[in-house]
Amino acid sequence: EGSHATLTGAVGWPLLVMFSMGFPITMASIIVCNVQEDFKAGWIYDIAGFMYRSYSRKFVFWEAIIMLRKALLAVVVVFAYPLGSDLQAMLGAFVLASALYFQTICRPYCEKFSTLNEMEGISLFASVVTFVSSMFFSDDKVPESVRIAVTGALFMCNFGLFLAFVAFFLRFGAEYFKAVLDLREIPYDPEGGTIYIFNIYLTEYLPLRKACSCIFRCLVGDRYPNANA
Repeated sequence: EGSHATLTGAVGWPLLVMFSMGFPITMASIIVCNVQEDFKAGWIYDIAGFMYRSYSRKFVFWEAIIMLRKALLAVVVVFAYPLGSDLQAMLGAFVLASALYFQTICRPYCEKFSTLNEMEGISLFASVVTFVSSMFFSDDKVPESVRIAVTGALFMCNFGLFLAFVAFFLRFGAEYFKAVLDLREIPYDPEGGTIYIFNIYLTEYLPLRKACSCIFRCLVGDRYPNANA
């Protein structure tokens, strides 16, 4: 209010537009104009390759879309505060629901990283549910039992999201470990599951079995001489 509102309008909005929106749009324009069919070719890959190498050729600008989405959420959280918590939640949910819609329609990640399309979609869905559910806690007329039920549902939703990310991580990790085992010519069953691949990697490539055995002998060798036999 008063001088604070004037200062916010004179300084806050220009800086927000310049850094939070200007930078993504500028980088997206540079990438689209300079990226080649071979993503690793050209000077742009050395400078900004991390921003587009996971996406298909048609959506090399998608990282800028993600940054703009985060900027819009920041605007909703900071500048929509006078509108009330319910309207804030609705605006945030609208931004995330729109992002979820375009993510589902476009599927911007390339075939090699196609699993990231599902991960991004699940994450956005959980965020939408969280924003919408927050309205149950801002109204004093909502019974305590309903709040408890919503809290439990939110916990299950976000914990399920965490488990999904762990599963995706293990899947990617198993593929990486297979490549390492092939490179080192370490025998293993390609049809083995994720746990099997992790076990082979830890015990054969990273010889933890031998290391643990050596540590055990060092710790108990003096006390139990027969342990070194």
